This record gives sequence, C-alpha cells and structure tokens, in this order.
Amino acid sequence: MSEDTLRSTKRLLEPMERISEILFGLIMVLTFTCSFSVAGAGRRDVYKMLLAALGCNLAWGIIDAIFYLMSCLSEQGRGILALRELRKTADPEKALLRQIQQLRTAEQQEYASSHGSVACVA
Repeated sequence: MSEDTLRSTKRLLEPMERISEILFGLIMVLTFTCSFSVAGAGRRDVYKMLLAALGCNLAWGIIDAIFYLMSCLSEQGRGILALRELRKTADPEKALLRQIQQLRTAEQQEYASSHGSVACVA
C-alpha cells in the first residue's frame, strides 16, 4: 500500500471550525479586557487580567480537545461495531443493506454536525 492511501483525507479542523475557535478565544479575551477600566487599573491589575484571560483560553482549549478526542473515539467505535456486525451476518444482501443504512446514518450525523444542528436519525 502506498503512503498516500494510508494518510487520512479528513482534516483535523475544517476552515470554519478554525475561524470559530479563533473567534471564541477572542470573545473570551475581550470579555476580560472589557470588564475593567484600563485607565484606572494599575500594572498589577492588568497583569492579573491578562493571566485570567490566558487561563480561560487554556481551559477552553483543554475542554475543546477532550470533546474532539471523545468525538474521534466515538466515530472509531461506530466503525468497529459496524464491522463486527457485518462479520456476524451470513446473508450478503442483509449485510449490504445494513451497511447502506449505517452510511446514511453517518452521512446525516456528519451533515448535522457540520451545520450545527441535531440529526434526526431513523
């Protein structure tokens, strides 16, 4: 097998997700910076504020990474379960129909997650 076929074509973050993450971080920092008066704040206050903003962004990054890993593990788990189910099926037609149904379900879930809505999966 060539090296190109072993590489995944799925990006870690789509461009819209990257932009969203940057904007979320910016909003968090602006929340801190706009919450106090810079003119009346001393050097120590500014330092505390910047430290709090950095801590907030770091915490958000850790939480976001955990959710991303949970999503990846869930996706792999669905694939493993589908493969096990296909191996148990003796009838090739049933196996094919089940695979088509699972692909449709995965497509609906991917569409819903990329458009920010909940998928209605039958």
